[in-house]
Amino acid sequence: MINFRTIKKIIVHDGRFHADEVCAIALIFFKLLSRHSKADPDDHRWVPIERKRVITQEEMDDPTILVIDVCGVYDPERLLFDHHHDASLPASNILIADWLVANGEMSEFERKSLNGFLKNISDTDRGIIASGGPPASFNAIIRSMNRIEPGSPEKEFARFEDAIRLAVQILGYQFEIAESAANSEKRWNRLKKFLKGQIAVKTVDDGSILGWHEFARKDGVLFLVTINKEGKWIVLSRDANVIQVPPDHPGQLMRHKSGHMAIYHSRKTATDQLRSVLRKYHTKLKKEKTAKQLTENSSNSDAEN
Repeated sequence: MINFRTIKKIIVHDGRFHADEVCAIALIFFKLLSRHSKADPDDHRWVPIERKRVITQEEMDDPTILVIDVCGVYDPERLLFDHHHDASLPASNILIADWLVANGEMSEFERKSLNGFLKNISDTDRGIIASGGPPASFNAIIRSMNRIEPGSPEKEFARFEDAIRLAVQILGYQFEIAESAANSEKRWNRLKKFLKGQIAVKTVDDGSILGWHEFARKDGVLFLVTINKEGKWIVLSRDANVIQVPPDHPGQLMRHKSGHMAIYHSRKTATDQLRSVLRKYHTKLKKEKTAKQLTENSSNSDAEN
């Protein structure tokens, strides 16, 4: 574990701030704050930050100073986290994330769940993703915050702090999603499966199942039937391009035009319609299979002649 109390200062470069060092600092602050209570981006129990380009040897050797994205050295044991001198290194946000994992401050699961988010930031900073990334990316948002009210160093630093607060909030949501995803597979495995496993039924509104389509594909489930907070029953197709929830049923309250979902008064009404849909679906598959076999047999016969 990292003794954050021994870290008296964080140094980053001045000038335009970038998404990688903003995210790196936010990761540290998020973990620091979450030790005390739920991470609160307005909580100012933060390590002081100094922004400058010239780092002295004394500062680099000081075990109470953490240097991020500046100084030309990557040495986690000395708390130096720059990447600009070595093209093989990821950006500072990933260097810090991996340091937190190595020191038991972030779990492997948390690190894995953040991988896409962190990698996009790093790849954009390093020019692997061209043109600074998509307009709505985290990098683009942080870049735009540099352009608000240009002027004094005080205003620049205030915007820098605003960027860190935003990043802490985003990371909080990212960790919540990761936790929910971890629980989703457990929720899925608890569901009852009917009609030879083609329908999964969720009878308790105990949270969403993130990624249920992938779980369904793996298990051969075609429909998910779930109850909402109002006590109505929602039918969701795993893939509306393969099989849709049909329209025009007496117990159907509404249906999305794409056929991927519909809402019913009761579970029985919903499942009864699905039984009929699945019978027609399998009849269609059998006919297609028979037609394919006939075509193949005909082709083989012509080849022999």
